[in-house]
This record gives sequence, structure tokens and C-alpha cells, in this order.
Amino acid sequence: MKTIIFYRSSYRGNTLKIAESMADALSAELVSIDSNPSIDLSDYDLIGFGSAINFAAHDIRLQRFVSSQNLKGKNVFVFSTRCRPFLGAYHKPLRKIVEAKGGIIVGEFSCRGFDRTGPWVLMDGYNKARPNERDMFKA
Repeated sequence: MKTIIFYRSSYRGNTLKIAESMADALSAELVSIDSNPSIDLSDYDLIGFGSAINFAAHDIRLQRFVSSQNLKGKNVFVFSTRCRPFLGAYHKPLRKIVEAKGGIIVGEFSCRGFDRTGPWVLMDGYNKARPNERDMFKA
């Protein structure tokens, strides 16, 4: 099965760790959307999209990237890293985009990631050891 994973990891490398773990397990090609990739997805059987959760959704750059892709009939999974202990509905906006582009959601994954923004600066960060080995294994 030919697999490609697109990701955006801009803050602490949390999402990159998860993306690398998934790519190793799936023997997938790993591509940062920051490199402005233009890849023909017709040859891929499985496509992954992931980023950190920012303001209750995936990174806006990732959402725009996914919106520009032809996903008709493609098997797609989404993943994320987040500060909050519970996932909530954070994947919903990206899932809607994938489905609107004709993609078929076959899986999702999310785990906590280290965060040192906002109020967490006062405590020198939150989820300090995340993602950890267990998170990467589960991914």
C-alpha cells in the first residue's frame, strides 16, 4: 500500500514526532506542507494529514492545503497533537474538508503535546514529556 503523510509541525516538533512514528510504521513518504509540495496523489492508496490543534482546529495552513487537493475516493486519516487532555471535536473541521473533497476518513489519532504558550508559561509548560514513547507507539 503506497502511503503519504502530510504534516505541519511549527512549534515544538510534537506533530513531527508523531508523523515520523506513523511514517516508519507504514513505510510512508513524509512531507511537510511548509515546503509547498505539489504531489500527484493519484498513485497513493492512503493519505494522512496532521498538525497541532490551534484554536480548536487543525492548523489553518493545513486546512487550506487539504482544501486544494483532489481526494475523490481516497482513503484518508487525520492526526493531531493538542494541549487539552480530551480530544473534543477538534478534528471535525478538517474531516469536513476531507469529506467535501471526496475523501473517505478511515482513521484518526490524537495525543497530548508539550505546550508552553498562554497561561502555561507561568508553570514552564504543560504536558512536558509528551508526546512520549507510548504516544508514538499508539500512533
